[in-house]
Formats: sequence, C-alpha cells, structure tokens
Amino acid sequence: MPANAYMKSIDLGLQQDWAKLADVPTVLQATVIADPKNAGNIDVRFRGGPLSKWPPGAAVTFESVDASEIEARGGPNHNVLVVGFAPGDDPRGRTAARLKTVIAQDTAAEPADPGGEIGGGGIG
Repeated sequence: MPANAYMKSIDLGLQQDWAKLADVPTVLQATVIADPKNAGNIDVRFRGGPLSKWPPGAAVTFESVDASEIEARGGPNHNVLVVGFAPGDDPRGRTAARLKTVIAQDTAAEPADPGGEIGGGGIG
C-alpha cells in the first residue's frame, strides 16, 4: 500500500486565531513539532477541547489522527511543523473512511433477547 508524504510548516504568528494542522480532513501517522526557536509555549488542542501548552522543541507522534482536527496558536515568530505520511492510495485519508465502513458491517447489532436474560432486551 503506498504512503503519501505530508509536510507542513505553519507560522502561528500570522494566524488571527487557531490554525488547523491540515486544511481538509487528512488521516496521518505524523510527528508534530513546536519549533525549538519559539520564544515561548504554543497552545495545541484537539477537536476544540482543552488546550495543552507545548514548550519550544516539544514533539508528539500521532497515529491515525485527522490533522484537520488538531489546532495550534502562538505568538509572533512561533511555528509548528507537521511531518508524516497518509497511508493508502488517497492522501486525504479515505482508507480510514473505508475501514470504518467495514468495521460497522462486522459489528452489526444482534436483536435483543426478549426472554429477559442478562444483557437481553426484556425486563425480568
């Protein structure tokens, strides 16, 4: 299965608000690095949740994460680098979307047991 390289450097000082690490949904195996030359911490959050402060030089490896759901912000001259690859034939992560469909088909719900057994749908 081919892998598609993904590299993006983001100048956080030019951003008005949070900057997404990918502009479109992109499922990656990637390392995200706060530039060691940053003058202070950058803020990072996932899906708009609580922020995490990353000191200059901090590096975190992510597996099978949608980079468009990770956001960062910082001050003037603060940068973040994303380096990784998108597995599969499509660099937008459609392989992961197909995998979710297969998993959903394999885990189809069984009808509830009306007999009231433990874990069944009835009341004893």
